[in-house]
Amino acid sequence: MPKRPDWIQYAPNPGLGDLWVYTVERGPSGVLWFGTEGGVKRFDGRSLQEWTHKDGLGASIREPLKSAPKRRRLFGR
Repeated sequence: MPKRPDWIQYAPNPGLGDLWVYTVERGPSGVLWFGTEGGVKRFDGRSLQEWTHKDGLGASIREPLKSAPKRRRLFGR
């Protein structure tokens, strides 16, 4: 019988910090980016980083996340 994958559930605290995830993108290196009610989260497979209005984001991120040159990310419209 094949081994079942190990799953980790991330709830609002600690974890994504929000109940609403509006957009998800997988970057070229496999990192996951989440646009949420409270801002942007980056998950590298081990830990989450967070950017919110305190870091200069204007509002919740409901639009698709986009890749940009030089390993940058574009959020919003």
